[in-house]
Amino acid sequence: MNLIIRELVLKPGYTRDDLLHAAAKRLRCPKKSVTLTRILRRSLDARAIRSAPTFIINAEFALDFNPNLAKIKKCEPALEHTPLAITPATLTHRPVVIGAGPAGLFAALILAQAGVRPILIEQGKKVDERAKDVGAFWGNGKLDPHSNVLCGEGGAGTFSDGKLTSRSKDHLRKDYVLETFVECGAKESILYDAEAHLGSDKLALIIPTLRDKIIALGGEFHFSSCFSDFTTDSAKLTGITVNGENIPTDNCILATGHSARKIYRLLHKKNVNLEAKGFAVGVRVELPQSIVNHARLGQFADNPHLEAASFRLTSQGDCHTFCMCPGGRVIVCADSEGELCTNGMSLSSRAGELANAAFLIPLPPFTDPVSGLDYLAQIEHAAFIAGGSDYSLPATTLADFPNTPADQLPFHSANRFRPADFTKILPEDICNALTTNIKAMLNKLPGASDAVIYGAETRSTAPLKIVRDESMQSVSLTGLYPAGEGAGYAGGIISSAIDGIKAAQAVLGQL
Repeated sequence: MNLIIRELVLKPGYTRDDLLHAAAKRLRCPKKSVTLTRILRRSLDARAIRSAPTFIINAEFALDFNPNLAKIKKCEPALEHTPLAITPATLTHRPVVIGAGPAGLFAALILAQAGVRPILIEQGKKVDERAKDVGAFWGNGKLDPHSNVLCGEGGAGTFSDGKLTSRSKDHLRKDYVLETFVECGAKESILYDAEAHLGSDKLALIIPTLRDKIIALGGEFHFSSCFSDFTTDSAKLTGITVNGENIPTDNCILATGHSARKIYRLLHKKNVNLEAKGFAVGVRVELPQSIVNHARLGQFADNPHLEAASFRLTSQGDCHTFCMCPGGRVIVCADSEGELCTNGMSLSSRAGELANAAFLIPLPPFTDPVSGLDYLAQIEHAAFIAGGSDYSLPATTLADFPNTPADQLPFHSANRFRPADFTKILPEDICNALTTNIKAMLNKLPGASDAVIYGAETRSTAPLKIVRDESMQSVSLTGLYPAGEGAGYAGGIISSAIDGIKAAQAVLGQL
């Protein structure tokens, strides 16, 4: 029989044989009677830093006997693994997917598997060509509005940490996403690590393989293609306009991401129902990775079997951290002339000497959904001016924040920055809240007082969502399926991909 054993405790550097031994010990049987089938979940328990950190593992094993489960703790029979089922379908017109981020790519994959030959529209370039444009932007400040850190194949997450953490309970679709990533070249450990991540370097290799998979199934990609309008008949979608030409379709999955502000404004102009929602604004804080490691892992901070440590911090004032990038770097982002924001990025090894995270202040929904876009654009323009109007990041030290440009930074990973007065970038109430909360939160990380501040952090989420009904369609326009972060129903790679899958299933009538 197959059995799931939960909460096996193993030391860092454990081997497969150690895992089998722990399972046999729990079952009180010879090790030869146990075969590892798969690891289900692995998390690091580093709460007691005076003792050695341990991995807590749930795994499935095949046994050559039937144990008495009533006498064994934290064990249960394994259920048969059921894959996501997609059946062949027929549609009047080829469905169109707009946006090649996680939601768009996985929507296209599902549609392609159903045999309906989706057309995927992406205003940016293929990921390898996009990477060259991004490198030029970081090097000399030359911005391509259609191919940059925020838009292009893979979405904004391509130049990030590639985090795969998610609170989603949709295990069927989540497993499908993770298994697809592994098929496309990701390491197998993403299937079970509690804090799994890919890294920007690995994403750049995985995404083209995923694209080829979609094409092999009949999908079609159009890069450097800008969606600018759509046609309707009696509140039903009849086509979309791309590069000035109409593509007839009655099913369009809109997965343009939360940075596609021109799309929001188009929808608003066309009276598609939008709804304001809460969002957040703040800065990105950088500090030595060694401080984080010692705060989390104590004397075991240099253990070669442990990855660079991360953190999540909150305060009573509702300030919270977001997108923490261990062993990473701070990057400048832009998709519009005269505006910039910041983000963090890590490679798969997370081997850099510095760590960074966004520190955000939550804001309530604006009365008008589009006015939130204007608010963020104003901050990003102010950041552009404060950074010298050449796409250098505004920066200062925690000690000098918010109103004093630092004479020099004690360290930095950003290759283009300029000392800045943050009171000229962020509203006074945001500056005051950050000044109070960042210092209080970093007190939980001894030695972090020499942190560096970059700004502004404005793209954690969109200030609005595109209202849709239970069928995943816009309440204003039948045939339009808003999906992913840009639609306001997801946050991060996994949840966006899951939302894209659901949108595709809705198009197919298989939701």
